[in-house]
Amino acid sequence: MGKVTSILSAIMLMASSMAATAAPMRLASGGKALAKIVISEKPGRFDGFAAEDLQKYLGRMAGAEFCIVNESELPKGATAIYVGSTHFAAKNGMGTDKFGKEEWQIKSVDDKNHFGCYALTWDQDAFPNVPELVYDGFEEQRKPSFSSRMIFDNQPGKIRGAGCPQEVLNAYYRWILRNGIGGRQNANPVPYYLGGVFNMTQQPQYHSMCSFVPEEKYFKEHPEYYWMQEDGSRRASLAPGFYGGLCLSNPDVLRIATETMLGLIKKDREKLPQEDWPTVYDFSRMDAVPYFCKCPDCRKIEEEEGSQAGLFYRFLNKMSASVRKEYPDVIIRTFSTNFVSDKPDRTIPMDNILIWVTDNFMKTDCFRPLTHKINDAERKEFC
Repeated sequence: MGKVTSILSAIMLMASSMAATAAPMRLASGGKALAKIVISEKPGRFDGFAAEDLQKYLGRMAGAEFCIVNESELPKGATAIYVGSTHFAAKNGMGTDKFGKEEWQIKSVDDKNHFGCYALTWDQDAFPNVPELVYDGFEEQRKPSFSSRMIFDNQPGKIRGAGCPQEVLNAYYRWILRNGIGGRQNANPVPYYLGGVFNMTQQPQYHSMCSFVPEEKYFKEHPEYYWMQEDGSRRASLAPGFYGGLCLSNPDVLRIATETMLGLIKKDREKLPQEDWPTVYDFSRMDAVPYFCKCPDCRKIEEEEGSQAGLFYRFLNKMSASVRKEYPDVIIRTFSTNFVSDKPDRTIPMDNILIWVTDNFMKTDCFRPLTHKINDAERKEFC
């Protein structure tokens, strides 16, 4: 069933508490449900969603009303479909600690088919008519190939703009959950599941560097914390996230930025249920900057590293190492630097750093293939 962050929509652990038998497991017959859907006493949010979807789709197929019960309420000898983190699952070797994020398993106990349901849109499903509903032991264990998946269709904005009731938006978010889609398309509202790199509470979520050493707090007394221009002056950002930077060789900057990062993570883990903990935080360069800090100490590191990127990744590696000690599951996301010399010659980013490749949209065309002449420079970044 995956760790507590897993999507469990329309994912089922099927089991029977009946004695071992070669006969298939009959779920419904003649419009009557023959099995109960079982969840734990304190199910996670996605366990609840999965049980509700299972109840809906089995019921629609068989023309029967399936009930959802807590594990302690299951009558002795009843045929059961266990969903999520139950005692029964753990007892039969399916404890959630053994699964990766969004990994699922379907398993038969004691007792190989797909029923063919499709969630076509948020208001239209396709399902077969199966009055004699039988589960014959199909088993599966899989996980997504990509940790984060989002398709931007702007439907949340359109639904809200049209003045539709909240129920329509809720139905849309349940639909994308069933189809394994996450991510936030608009600032609000927040979908049920964000997932991977999209699950972030941090603000700002990009061009975030100076937010870790807030200029309103430090610049007046400590201008040396901030980037030096080529003309030798130090300046604050022109606007939030825009044309600014930090002095990446200053040890106090590293200390303050690291403390801020650890504070963000700690706050989220104290405030949010574990299934909603973000595991990705951003530390990326400010927008529209032509270079990192040009103070003598930063220039020296740049020369040692052989690139501007090396200066940045030496700083970020130190921050990431501190984060890993306390939160080994956290990834620090950053932009590729997009400067003239973008690739570090010596310092290689740690494996808990996620580099978000950003194209130079002034010189490339995202509507043409990477092989097109106009994208020659961009293609070199990947080849």
